Amino acid sequence: MIYKIGNFFSKLILKNIYLFIALGIIRWSLYYFPNLELYGTYFEIYLLPMALAYSAGNILEKNGGGIVAIISMSISIFLYPDSTINQGIVVGVTSGFLIKYLNIFIKKYVYSGFQMFLFNFLYPLIALITGEAFYFILKHANYYLETISKFLIGVVQNIYGLIILTPILEIGKVFFFNNIINHGILSILGFNDLSEKGKSLLFLLETNPGPGLGVLLGLLLIRSRTSQRVNLLSNIFVQVIGGIHEVYFPYILKNLKLLWAVSLGGLVGNLIFYIFKTGLIGVASPGSILNLILLSKDRDYIYILLGFGVSTGVSFFITYIILKKPKVETTSLKVKKEVDDIPVPNVQNIKKIVFLCDAGMGSSAIGANMLKTIFEKTKFKDIDITNSYIGDSLSEVDLIITHEKLKNRVIQEYPNIPKLYLEDFLDKEFYIDRFLKNECLEMRLKLSLKSTSKSEALKALGEDLENFGFVMSGYKDSLVEREITCSTYIGNGIAIPHGSHSSLNLICKNGVVIHHYPYGVDFENGEKVYILIGITIKNQNLRLDYIANIINSIEDEELIENLILSDCEEDFIKAFNGGIYVK
Repeated sequence: MIYKIGNFFSKLILKNIYLFIALGIIRWSLYYFPNLELYGTYFEIYLLPMALAYSAGNILEKNGGGIVAIISMSISIFLYPDSTINQGIVVGVTSGFLIKYLNIFIKKYVYSGFQMFLFNFLYPLIALITGEAFYFILKHANYYLETISKFLIGVVQNIYGLIILTPILEIGKVFFFNNIINHGILSILGFNDLSEKGKSLLFLLETNPGPGLGVLLGLLLIRSRTSQRVNLLSNIFVQVIGGIHEVYFPYILKNLKLLWAVSLGGLVGNLIFYIFKTGLIGVASPGSILNLILLSKDRDYIYILLGFGVSTGVSFFITYIILKKPKVETTSLKVKKEVDDIPVPNVQNIKKIVFLCDAGMGSSAIGANMLKTIFEKTKFKDIDITNSYIGDSLSEVDLIITHEKLKNRVIQEYPNIPKLYLEDFLDKEFYIDRFLKNECLEMRLKLSLKSTSKSEALKALGEDLENFGFVMSGYKDSLVEREITCSTYIGNGIAIPHGSHSSLNLICKNGVVIHHYPYGVDFENGEKVYILIGITIKNQNLRLDYIANIINSIEDEELIENLILSDCEEDFIKAFNGGIYVK
């Protein structure tokens, strides 16, 4: 129940996050343009409460809940023009529940021919009545709502409260409760605090990227010579500048001792913010250091940078201490799991993939964009790949991809949709291995080579196929012999030398080697070849598909003319990828 309430508030804030950010920008602008105060007042008293009321009602009941809530809130604001976001939430939730159960009652007990009449009559009537009722209720309850809010704010902003709550917040973040904590609790309390002080410490407690950065830097130092280095560097950029904190969660979930690093790092940072009375003037979403600086008040950015730097240092030091002793890895970072009772369809049969995370704005968006990029140059480029949040209504979805720690929630929400689970949304190798394992190839290029004889050009191509590990020793001889019996020149300055059928057993892996001779090689009957394409694809169907696809490129005379004069590898990869993913 507690989780569902927190998740509801998280969705509510995220649906209106742009309004909160706009309010923060307006508050920041007031120091330079005081006349904008009217806009800030409009946002706080009118727009935000009405938007929150509509969103809350709509989340609880899509059929009428939102529109009834906004009518009720409009009447309440008109009669009592001193609204707060708390009142908007209360009005929205109450209206949503009223309409939800009214719809259930009418659909169950009223003949279908009269349902439309009752809906059209009762919705506006309920909105008018509840609007009037909320005026009287909120007029007297507002004092108690503010008292409760101030008490909770006082608990969080007390030094003892910080010491107790910060580890809870940091641990909760790692287990993907970050959006519920920030948007479902801290943001709502922060805006109540904001109206009193003009800034709030609560906006900083979850959004500080320092603890996560410290962990990533510690991992980078320990694993500086491993294949994870590139991923760690990109994760650091995404974490600090992009503000997507989810990228460091998998590393901690694999080694829970690192919870000490983020907990103590976060605690030191929050204490610095507390000591220097630092706060933000709006919701920093995402939690980028740039957002924190932008939404700081006066010279608070100095203390924000100090807290960020110190929390990074503490987290880094503890991470290094924990990881400096070599340990045997018992599990792989890449975990590929799928629901046993719902087979994942073959990629050829997939039309739509949805990435899901808690908020649908951070890690899921990164994963969706990465898979789009991988599919972009393949025959699967038309697959619809989107991202969303857990709880969103999904239709005509063939596959869900999400983090394994979100497994239980995703199964509960979408029991009938096939799913894949992974430990890192940035795990590029996982996507390639899962979707393109048998339909990808390596491509090696040598451009702007000096002209030579046909036999030397064929030998050079065969040697490179062996050197790059695409074929075993002996394939080069078969390639040269095959050319003697039948020319592989296919026209337009292109040749595709390959071995005989008996040499297929010498192929090690899918590969293509391209040799580019801008001044040509005398090949056959006075014809000149400018581009030699050596293809090593063992699977016959895939080989025929590849050749059929590159024929389209070869027949494009303008394209080939440009390639002959080009020295850009990307041009050749684009022209000769053959609808297959090129590593």
